[in-house]
Amino acid sequence: GPGRSAGADIIRMGNNIRKLNELVVGNNVESEKPSDNIQVLTMDMTHWISNPFDSAIKVVDFVYGNSISSLEKRKLAIKYQESFNEKVADNSQHITTGKSYSREDKAALVEMLKGDEALGPILDEVEKLVNETMAK
Repeated sequence: GPGRSAGADIIRMGNNIRKLNELVVGNNVESEKPSDNIQVLTMDMTHWISNPFDSAIKVVDFVYGNSISSLEKRKLAIKYQESFNEKVADNSQHITTGKSYSREDKAALVEMLKGDEALGPILDEVEKLVNETMAK
C-alpha cells in the first residue's frame, strides 16, 4: 500500500526463507522431521488476482478456521474484493507494472544496487541464502 516500500520485499524474502527452513528442519538437530504442527497455505497469484473473493475466503478460512462465523468470513472477503475492485477501477498499478527494461539495463541496475554501500551487503546475503536454498 501507500507508504510501504516494495524494496523491503527482498529482506522479507530472505527472512521468509530462513523461517521456512527452520520449520522444515525444526530446532532439534537430531530430528530432521518437519513439525506436524506447521500449516501453510499456498495460492497461485493468477488465481488470487482473477478470483479475489474466493481467494480471500480461502485465506480467512485458513487463518481463522472455526473461530469466526461463515458470515464474518464472507464480510471480510467482500471488504477485500471491494478494495481490490477499487484499485482495478482506479488503474492502480505497482510501480513496475507494464515497464519493460532491456537485459543490459537490468544488469546495470543490479550492479549498481550490489555496489551500494548499504544495500550491497544485504543483497549479497539474500542472494547466498536463495542460492543455498535452491541447491537443496
